[in-house]
Amino acid sequence: FTLTGVGGLIGVQHTASPPALSQALGAGNLDAVLFPDNPVANAPQIINTLRTVFPVRASNFIIGPMLELGWATPSLVTVRMGLLVEASKFTLLGQAIVALPPLISADLALLYLRLDFVGWVNFDPLQIGFDAKLIHSRVAFISITGQFAFRASFGDQPTFIISAGGFHPHFKEIPSDIPSPFDRVGMSLDIGIVGVSFKGYFAIT
Repeated sequence: FTLTGVGGLIGVQHTASPPALSQALGAGNLDAVLFPDNPVANAPQIINTLRTVFPVRASNFIIGPMLELGWATPSLVTVRMGLLVEASKFTLLGQAIVALPPLISADLALLYLRLDFVGWVNFDPLQIGFDAKLIHSRVAFISITGQFAFRASFGDQPTFIISAGGFHPHFKEIPSDIPSPFDRVGMSLDIGIVGVSFKGYFAIT
């Protein structure tokens, strides 16, 4: 394993918004927070994303150390993680990328798997959440999709939700902070005008 990047984030009068981070994850925009590529050229997009996921909150302070780790040289596996610490909550965000062969674009790789994730713990009231999504993932010519969510809250109105791929169409009590649309777990293969796909979901509420 190699340490390939060290970074951090400090926010004065700001807070981390788990719903906004979940939506950014669903749109594949976590790159704006975790070691963004071409930060100068992409500055307007990055700044707009940061304004959304870290809204203003008076008298609040947030600090977040970040690391980028690689396995093998050049890296076949890359993991980027950041831990955002506030007085009343912790937020974990990251990316795990597997590329074979390395150092080529995702469209040309024989194997490319990228999992973006966001997790958080609020202490008042106690709430735990975790979201993850496969981004631009594929094995050879087969595209792979999948989105995952976990919610647990405690107190007077306890709730529990865990899902891989979404929910039953008749289930209407989906929390408002669940990203939408929610990708099914599946795979697809297109050969010319012929396409084959498989999609499914598993959920407990």
